[in-house]
Amino acid sequence: MSPIGGTEGDGDDDDRDPRRRLAGIATSALGWTPATFWSSTPHEFWAAFEVWKSMNSPPEE
Repeated sequence: MSPIGGTEGDGDDDDRDPRRRLAGIATSALGWTPATFWSSTPHEFWAAFEVWKSMNSPPEE
């Protein structure tokens, strides 16, 4: 497994690679294209995910 921060298409298909899960969240939950995910910064990804999560969570009682 290559270090985090590699590039798209680096040939690493290891299921343990956290980039696979993050890319899946970005494309399925956030509706991002792969290009949008790969060009985003970690800060942009997590900011978008936090807002998505707050908008899609049941209200607190």
